[in-house]
This record gives sequence, C-alpha cells and structure tokens, in this order.
Amino acid sequence: ATHISDAEVLMLGRASATVCACPTTERDLGDGILRAADMLGAGVDIAIGSDSQTVIDPLEEVRCLEYHERLRRGRRLVLAATTDTGTEEVAGVLLECATATGARALGLPAGRIAEGALADFVAIDLGHRSLAGWDDTCLAALITLSAPTEIVTDVWVNGVRQVQDGRHALEEEAARDFDKVARGIFR
Repeated sequence: ATHISDAEVLMLGRASATVCACPTTERDLGDGILRAADMLGAGVDIAIGSDSQTVIDPLEEVRCLEYHERLRRGRRLVLAATTDTGTEEVAGVLLECATATGARALGLPAGRIAEGALADFVAIDLGHRSLAGWDDTCLAALITLSAPTEIVTDVWVNGVRQVQDGRHALEEEAARDFDKVARGIFR
C-alpha cells in the first residue's frame, strides 16, 4: 500500500483493513513511504513485517513508520495519540503496530499478555546503555524510537523460550547452513 490514492486509503479504512508495512524494504528498494498517518486516520490498521531480509529488525520497522512521516510532514509525533493524561505519545501506537495489530490480522490470540493469549513475549535489558535514565514515563518511547535490537535478551514463543541471553538455540546450526547456501550461490 505504498502507492495508493486518497480514495484507496478511505476504501481500506471503510473495509477495516490491515496493511502489513515493511518500511525498511521500501527504503532499500527506494520504493516510497507508506502513508501511515493518513491510513491510521482513516481507520486502517498497520502491522509490520519484513520481506526483503536486508534488515530484520522489528524495532527499526516500527520506528520507520513514525520517522518516515516526520520526514514527509516536517514535524515530530505525527502518529501520536492523546493519552488519558492529555499528552501526545507515539510509543503506544507503534507498540500496537508491532504486536497486537499483526496478531489480529493473522487471527492469532497473541500480541498482548492476557489469559488465553499465546505466551509470545520478549525480555528487555533495562540496564542497556540505550535505555539509560529510563522511567515509566519514557521507557516505551526509548524502546520504540531509539533502542537497538540488542536490548532484547530473551524471546518466548507460545510459552517456550527460543532465545536466551541473546542467543537462539539453533543459531550455530543456522549459521553453518546459511554459509553453505551462500557459498553455493556465489560460486
């Protein structure tokens, strides 16, 4: 949905559609910038994905939604929503795009920590230098707008820890297999 008209944005909103955005792919291809603010304003849900594999970083994908809109509009907090306290914050919108929206689009009971939901979640290193000085008022913003993926230390999928201390159990095997395939391609 990178190259769509105003009418198509409205049509997607009326259909309660979800767009899976891959902004780092669009950036790599030079394809364009998703009209995230227009879509969210029209009621289109946005989830994030990765399809060209040049960058596989969910935090970068989600922050690009906001950063690309900042470049387009020449201001900050473009995708921000008004909180219960009356402040404008973008982190909640971005976290929703990174979690619950994709789960809903796939029909999965995930993207939230709740009874009956899949236990898919990550652990964050709160002592990581990129989160220095965090408190409850800014942690989500630091994670979504500036932190590198190295802040994620552990990953659980359906309640099973797949990554521990930054390492996947199959990491070495996968690296060997990848090297073998790459050598075959480039010979």
